[in-house]
Amino acid sequence: MTPAEAFDVEDLLEPWRWLVPSAATPLFISVFGDWVFGSPDGSLWALSVLEGTYSQIASTGAEYNRLKSSFEWLDNTFMAGWQVIAHRHGLVLAFYECIGWKIHPKLGGPISKENLEVSTCVCTNTSWANFISRYSNAGTVESPWRAR
Repeated sequence: MTPAEAFDVEDLLEPWRWLVPSAATPLFISVFGDWVFGSPDGSLWALSVLEGTYSQIASTGAEYNRLKSSFEWLDNTFMAGWQVIAHRHGLVLAFYECIGWKIHPKLGGPISKENLEVSTCVCTNTSWANFISRYSNAGTVESPWRAR
C-alpha cells in the first residue's frame, strides 16, 4: 500500500466521485489501484477498481491493523496473491504505476498472468470508473475472481 498523499488524489478520485462519499479521506492505494478510505466515524472503506464497489472493510483503525496482518484477508480484499504472481512474472512497478488488465475481466478478459499489465494509476482508475459508472447497475457488478 502506498500512502494516498503520494498521488494527485483529486485527479485520481474525480472519476469515482459518483461512488465515493465526499467526506471519505483517502489513506492508501494498492498496487491494483484499489483505495482505502477513512470515514468520519472511524471506519475504513475500500474502493475496488476491479469490482467497482465501495465497501466497509473495518470498523476501526485497530481492526484494520489486525486484519491486514492476514495474507488471506489481504488476498480477499486487495488481491495480494495476484500481486505476487505479477511480480514473479516480471511486472515491476515504478512510482505512480498500478497493475491492471490488458482486457478487463468484466469485459471477458481472462483471469490469468498473461492478461496482467502495468499502467499508470490514472489510467487504471479512470478507464474502469468510467465504464462502471455508465454500464453497471448502481455501480456494482459481480466479481469475476472472488468466490462468494
